Amino acid sequence: MKTHHESYNLNTSVKERVTISDKNLLDIQKPNFNMNDIKSEKERELGREVHSKINYHDLKCKILTRYRRIAFQKYTNNDVRITIDFDLEVGCSTFDFNKNLDNLKDNTRKLNCAKFPFAVVEIKLKTGMDNPDWIQNMIDTGLLINKHKFSKFLSGVAIYNEEYIIDNGNQ
Repeated sequence: MKTHHESYNLNTSVKERVTISDKNLLDIQKPNFNMNDIKSEKERELGREVHSKINYHDLKCKILTRYRRIAFQKYTNNDVRITIDFDLEVGCSTFDFNKNLDNLKDNTRKLNCAKFPFAVVEIKLKTGMDNPDWIQNMIDTGLLINKHKFSKFLSGVAIYNEEYIIDNGNQ
């Protein structure tokens, strides 16, 4: 699980994560989810908050994203980090995730997944850093399309809920 507090509110961008094992993944939807497997108190606190929201709003797993990722950065620093996600597939859950997580990998292959026709390249720079020339050169080729706030998850939601999409002329 991950929460991401953006820097648009003039605070520093922060990502908080909770690691949950595959065997406990869907148990977080159950009212009696046990946080004992979570190592740090900070992660347990975030886990309790997410668990509370899931149960309060009766949220269920509905969208599945699957992709392969390559990540690049210098081994000496993380001033520039690049990830490329490809072979992206988005599935809508007609499969009941709540009944059989043991066979999740096999069952996701049976889902009617939509193939996303692009790779997703994310370039992250150290806060306040301008694009290095080599990155600007990549952008200038026209082979990359800048999509501010792009989300694989929200793309999946849109694919399976086209009737609710309002086209305001932006591509």
